[in-house]
Amino acid sequence: MKTFFMLICSIMVLVTFSGCKKEPKTLGVVPASGTVTLDGEVIEGASITFVPKPGTSGGQGVSAISDKNGHFSLGILQSGEGAIPGIYWVSVIKITDITPFTPEERVKLSDAGRPVKPVYRYEIPQKYENPKSSGIEIEIPDIGNQNIRLELKK
Repeated sequence: MKTFFMLICSIMVLVTFSGCKKEPKTLGVVPASGTVTLDGEVIEGASITFVPKPGTSGGQGVSAISDKNGHFSLGILQSGEGAIPGIYWVSVIKITDITPFTPEERVKLSDAGRPVKPVYRYEIPQKYENPKSSGIEIEIPDIGNQNIRLELKK
């Protein structure tokens, strides 16, 4: 009888928790990808973030890094998963570390009590850094969008 009771309890636990792990498709995630350019030139290595516009049906923030062709595929946890349909504010950032010391030299200088402050160059105008004020608003429809064009200007 004890074995039967344990079996019934195990089945109940499995049935109860079997729906807890949802795959992206069950969450309403749709394909979302595109290209990013600056004055018509593709941007490689740009960090692209979509933030749900407050007060809209936008889901969760998504992000991607553009490849050598300026192409990106948005994802929640990993690139290419897609996005939840909704309206999003967008930020695009690309910075280059131009500090005149290698990372190893910086560690040695820091250990010697002479820390080096990193120096960065913005490859994209800083106005695109903040999704709220970038001026870019994109809607991801229920069927997804695999032709998003982020055409930035200097």
